[in-house]
Amino acid sequence: ERLEALHHPFTAPHPEDTSDLTTARAQAYDLVYNGVEIGGGSLRIYRRDIQEQVFKAIGLTMEEAHEKFGYLLEAFDLGAPPHGGIAYGLDRLAMLLAKEQS
Repeated sequence: ERLEALHHPFTAPHPEDTSDLTTARAQAYDLVYNGVEIGGGSLRIYRRDIQEQVFKAIGLTMEEAHEKFGYLLEAFDLGAPPHGGIAYGLDRLAMLLAKEQS
């Protein structure tokens, strides 16, 4: 059975959930202002073994994973630090600050 990433296949699973990725919780977060999401992001996978597990879960063979993301997997071998990202919806924030509906 092939799984599909709900966000993207680089979001880190919760550390307690790595033994079964079919029910894993993502380490993701949202920034909310007055009940409206204005940003979101996640902690990223920074370990090769976890990234390979995720690629396998979404149906990529190791050959496909290396063809598409070999540079990333090799970087993990060199030691990537824990890291995350966030994207802001500046349009939503401007809408809310201007008290507009759209």
